[in-house]
Amino acid sequence: MHRSGSWWGAARRGLGGALSAASLACAPVALRADDVAAARVAARAGVDVFELHASPGAAADVGWRLQLGHARTFVGSGLVAQALRLQRVGEHVGLGLAWEQRTSPVHRDDAGVVVLQRRASIWQLGCGARLRRVLFDGYAPRLTSEFHLGAGFRARQQAIVVRARRDTSVRVDLGLRLSLHRDVRLEVQQIREPGFLTRTRGALTLGAAPLAFHVGYDVATRVAAAGVAAGGRRHRLIYAARTHPELGWSHTWMLEWARPSASR
Repeated sequence: MHRSGSWWGAARRGLGGALSAASLACAPVALRADDVAAARVAARAGVDVFELHASPGAAADVGWRLQLGHARTFVGSGLVAQALRLQRVGEHVGLGLAWEQRTSPVHRDDAGVVVLQRRASIWQLGCGARLRRVLFDGYAPRLTSEFHLGAGFRARQQAIVVRARRDTSVRVDLGLRLSLHRDVRLEVQQIREPGFLTRTRGALTLGAAPLAFHVGYDVATRVAAAGVAAGGRRHRLIYAARTHPELGWSHTWMLEWARPSASR
């Protein structure tokens, strides 16, 4: 009886751990594949519609950019994320490629991302795809795909971006970027999805190279975030931390190498 009880207790603990990891892996605030290891997104409390890899309609700068990111999600949970992203944006065409990975003691989640964008002087249109492979210990891997479309319009430092994507339902994100001052920028993102209340995220950026600060807040989840970016136009280190009222805090860093176009 004692041996049987030991086996039953171990089985229950293992099942509980797997369910906890699954719940965390699906938590919308921290483990969205498009923002998990992007420090700029984390510092802005999840505002991601202005990042090319997450949003095909983003008003990305002309030139190329390479990013290497690492995140500790809900510190103490064992959840770790890393990402490698490359984007090349010309006057008329933009391309984004990425590899992203999330791991915990009982699971592994890998994703490949491709984004294509058609650009003109004041607008951009694009499409993107994310292919994911999720593996929990003791189970067969699960393959999923997600496709999204985007459109954006820009005038000077102002920008409007719309993104639509479908996984289990159609989700539409609307983003607005306003330049309040030479070195002060406000970004707001609204998320509309069937069956959920409209969710709003906001972020403020203060400063420019060589030093900029980000603060953000997600109204629906009560997530607060902050970050700092240090460096020039070609090399930059970005660090971000954010808190969740129940799940704790996460932190992310990202190294970025860039070569902006000489014409801009």
